[in-house]
Amino acid sequence: MQPEDVADYGKNVMPLVQMQPIPVELLDSMVFDDMRVHDALAPEDWGAHVRTLVEPYTRPTRPFGTYAAVDRRKRRRSGIGAIPRE
Repeated sequence: MQPEDVADYGKNVMPLVQMQPIPVELLDSMVFDDMRVHDALAPEDWGAHVRTLVEPYTRPTRPFGTYAAVDRRKRRRSGIGAIPRE
């Protein structure tokens, strides 16, 4: 029996945080000071990122699964990756 004030998350719950041990040498300031960031995305890619991942989450009442539905319609129209109907 489980108390009522304890949430039951079931058995298939993904962890909220995953820890990864790293060697102590990587914590040295010499390693941190030598880090560089390379922007591999083109402006169009950043636009797509904002349109598909950032913007939908700014709307609290957005329909669930909208991105998947739009993607399925796009694939169906193009014929690429479409599942044949029997």
